[in-house]
Amino acid sequence: MKKAFGLLLVLALTAAACGGGAGGVTNPAEANSCADLADVAINATQEVIDAFDELSIADFAALGESGEMPEALTEFETLGDELEQRAGQLGCSEEEVQQLTCDRIGNLKASGEFGDLMLAEFAGEC
Repeated sequence: MKKAFGLLLVLALTAAACGGGAGGVTNPAEANSCADLADVAINATQEVIDAFDELSIADFAALGESGEMPEALTEFETLGDELEQRAGQLGCSEEEVQQLTCDRIGNLKASGEFGDLMLAEFAGEC
């Protein structure tokens, strides 16, 4: 599961160096099933896409060169750790949560260059 979440974070950081959503649960602590965790993951992914969707790749790279980690990415990284912990508590395997998350990828929306890149990268992992 961390691979899927980490993928978007790595993609965003890599791009820096060189609305949608699923509805339902948005807080890992409130998740009562593996499907709820997938909802949290998709909703968090949509928030990151929304935060950067209108940026061009060059604009995002310039943002990364500023040396400051955007708040949306910091929150996303923290959420990934919380999701992984909650998955362990619920007995959800990484593969199960990743598949459930991939099943929800069609709920994600983007309209800008960077958002489209993020969607393509995420879909490529599914």
